[in-house]
Amino acid sequence: MDKAPRSFGALPAAAGSGGFLVPLSDEESVWLGITIPTQPALPALSIDALRCDGRWAPVAVLDRPQTAIIAGTVRSDGRFDAFCRALFAGLRVVSGKQAADVHFVDPTTYAQRTGEPAPAAIDGSAAYGGWRLP
Repeated sequence: MDKAPRSFGALPAAAGSGGFLVPLSDEESVWLGITIPTQPALPALSIDALRCDGRWAPVAVLDRPQTAIIAGTVRSDGRFDAFCRALFAGLRVVSGKQAADVHFVDPTTYAQRTGEPAPAAIDGSAAYGGWRLP
């Protein structure tokens, strides 16, 4: 990809067996927005992505207060692979001795495994268009 996917708003996440589940439809990808505050001081946050072929790909190590936007894994050609179910099964997030796995699942599986409603289908006209919100 040459640029990050357009934002359709925050996706739900729910606890499931072995980590958190995030529903992604086949035509959808997700980017991460992470804010690390100045206080309290926190251990470094590392993020790795699990490719569908079982290989892990490093994503980021955030070791100071900041806001980071992460659109996917950076490739050797400078472009990136977006976080979508066609390429990635999920993420592992580690901070100090704490770790969490995030699994990308289709919306139907998300609803079945969490008891939460699946998000509505993507409406292309609902994406963020670059304007300031009130």
